[in-house]
Amino acid sequence: MSTEFTLKICCMGAGYVGGPTMAVIAKMCPTIRVCVVDLSEKQIERWNSSNLPIYEPGLPEVVQECRGRNLFFSTDIAGEIEKADIIFISVNTPTKTQGIGAGRAANIKNCELCARKISEVSTTEKIVVEKQPPCPKLQRKRTEISSPLQSRISRRRNGYRRFASTIPCLDWRRANTRRKCRRCHFSLRLCPMGTP
Repeated sequence: MSTEFTLKICCMGAGYVGGPTMAVIAKMCPTIRVCVVDLSEKQIERWNSSNLPIYEPGLPEVVQECRGRNLFFSTDIAGEIEKADIIFISVNTPTKTQGIGAGRAANIKNCELCARKISEVSTTEKIVVEKQPPCPKLQRKRTEISSPLQSRISRRRNGYRRFASTIPCLDWRRANTRRKCRRCHFSLRLCPMGTP
């Protein structure tokens, strides 16, 4: 079989969500390269052996069929992020044990670390998918972290064109008197596309 893949997926987190999900994607889509990465070398070693770290009916057969063909497990997080077109974040979000929301709120530290790593390593545009239970605070954190990456990519893509911000003017009365972009309805002064 050819080693040319139509798409490359990286999944951050080799646990109960990431591992089985990526195994099924690899089985159903043989032209897509899927790599599951994790900081834990022990976890990755178990995924690369016949003794998988989790039990799911039929999972060992699926992993055995796809492993080495288009399903890979690695600890080289930076290298796999750089290669990937789509990145899944499937890390653990345990309940907070201390601080505000202890015993009720999700601890999103791991998700934040993943987003920061993607922002730090990426040089091209990526599609990032959060494959975990929804958390309201996570959306705000992801936006805060990805803003510097977005401006860096936009400056690179637009060449010399100035990239100011994607935040619309908050004073709508003044904004209504100015010309606006037809696509995003921001004032032309703030429009990231710079088109009238």
